[in-house]
Amino acid sequence: MNLLVGLHRALRSLLALPTFFLTAVVPLALGVCALAAIFTVYDAVLLRPLPYANVERIVGVTREEPPISAGPVARQAFREWREGV
Repeated sequence: MNLLVGLHRALRSLLALPTFFLTAVVPLALGVCALAAIFTVYDAVLLRPLPYANVERIVGVTREEPPISAGPVARQAFREWREGV
């Protein structure tokens, strides 16, 4: 019974001061939504396995030649290397 009385008083005091209510509830709601969005991305990118067969065979090809900046290789350059042109 004391819990219901306390909740009733808290609700009445929050409704008496609507600006305080908004400044208390809106940032809390935004924080919860932001946390849910961040966890959704984290779960999809880092926690779930990749949707490919033989994930351990996926590789990345980079170049490390001094005149050309290091970084990912274009598809056309990779095809030429693979064909031995």
